[in-house]
Amino acid sequence: MPVLFRTVLAAFLFNLYSCQQKSHQPPPIDPGFTSYISAFTSGHLSRQAGIVIRLAEEYPGEINMSEPIEAGLFQLSPFVSGSAYWIDQQTIEFRPDADMKSGTTYKVDFALEKLVDVPGNLKTFSFEFQTIEQNFEIDLEGQQTYDPGNLQWLQLSGSLKTADFLESSLLPGLLTATQDNKALSIVWDPDPEGRIHQFRIDSIERSDKEGVVLVAWEGKSIGVRSKGEKEVVIPALGEFK
Repeated sequence: MPVLFRTVLAAFLFNLYSCQQKSHQPPPIDPGFTSYISAFTSGHLSRQAGIVIRLAEEYPGEINMSEPIEAGLFQLSPFVSGSAYWIDQQTIEFRPDADMKSGTTYKVDFALEKLVDVPGNLKTFSFEFQTIEQNFEIDLEGQQTYDPGNLQWLQLSGSLKTADFLESSLLPGLLTATQDNKALSIVWDPDPEGRIHQFRIDSIERSDKEGVVLVAWEGKSIGVRSKGEKEVVIPALGEFK
């Protein structure tokens, strides 16, 4: 059961989509399914998440948790290829072969009849979930020197926070920094969880006059409309700030 709660948002029947990103309402579900299914994936999921069904009672047959279930139990629309696995005697998880599409509503048809004897109108259990719509925000955290004895060179730290998992390979295309129209180096410290990525803008020079570093971001490369920029004032060498 810990796997279930780590990887999905499970909900009981009639308590779907408690957290809404959009006004989309799922179709009603036949109350008859409560005798056979106690919980299932719902709400908003990471595009990397699995889809889970929990039976109301333990499956009477033998299960193998290390091998995929041969019977085609799950069908997703839009289509998603993947395999289903037993998590325990009551729980089945469908694991996609690749990440699902962000900000998308998926319909799932679960072939309940392949596991238990059910009336004709309950052979297929259909439900919906939505993947999280990707977005991000930039937090600039402050300036600091490399060496307390040398105040000429600074670095600016910050973080990029995403709504859903983001591959570290996509980070460099989201952020730029310039000083006097010259590009500055940005060093990333990717988050293993893919949500909060720390960065450092290097080699910011202080001079006898106050300067500015322009930090700009744009999410076009990852399909996000977020775009903006911020000017960071760099104090002159003779100014204490």
